[in-house]
Amino acid sequence: METAVKGYAITDREFRTFQNFIYKETGIFLSEGKRTLLVTRLSKRLTDLNLSDFSEYHAYLTESSDNSREIIRMINRITTNKTDFFREDHHFMFLRTTAFPSYIESGKKNIRIWSAGCSTGEEPYSIAMEVAHTFGMIPRVDVKILATDLDTDVLKKAESGIYNESRTKPIRKEYLNEYCDPLPDGSCKMKQPIKHLITFRRLNLMTPSFPFRKDFDIIFCRNVLIYFTKEDRKNLILKLRNILRPGGYLLLGHSESLLNQDFGLTHIRSTVYQRR
Repeated sequence: METAVKGYAITDREFRTFQNFIYKETGIFLSEGKRTLLVTRLSKRLTDLNLSDFSEYHAYLTESSDNSREIIRMINRITTNKTDFFREDHHFMFLRTTAFPSYIESGKKNIRIWSAGCSTGEEPYSIAMEVAHTFGMIPRVDVKILATDLDTDVLKKAESGIYNESRTKPIRKEYLNEYCDPLPDGSCKMKQPIKHLITFRRLNLMTPSFPFRKDFDIIFCRNVLIYFTKEDRKNLILKLRNILRPGGYLLLGHSESLLNQDFGLTHIRSTVYQRR
């Protein structure tokens, strides 16, 4: 069977080849239902490289002298980057009303937060605005936010900190006025103190071990697990648990659940887990 889109067709054999190749490179498993998506998103690369079919493209990815750069371009094309400011707002309410106040009460001097799968940056900037709201624009404690993604294109967008008016609608007016600078075209740019809280890095979550020297107090890993196999989801949760400080929090997406599996994490509210 062939699936054809935009003048390009992919055979069963070619799809399985790319399914395995993408899984090996990213940990993302493309089900049979993603055939059309694969052809749609990668057809432009075939056009740009003047290749006639997906077999030629696979050969280019594995044999070309430019293959390392092209693999990154391919990954950028096939990753999904749906995000919004303050998406699933109950998580940010949890920061405002529970996590951050508990750190203030305990006298905690440093807080490390990780936004895993940060996409175009709306999530880490939302976290940074909550940090500034609680601890001040220049925090009275040492707060660092790491934001990572596999896609280099979205990381460039995130690092710019510039968003058009339609993207900033979920931001509360008081936050928008305090933490964002308006631009002439109606878009806004995150203020430098907000940007300084965040470090953006490329990271594959399927790497055998994370290159972190210190553990985290809070990890946002939302709407990421859904792209992995059941076994890989389990392994990722264990790796995330292992780099949480005791008492630290793991926040998952609304469609993700640990289904009563014991990872050394206690379910304390909707999609919020705490390391025991």
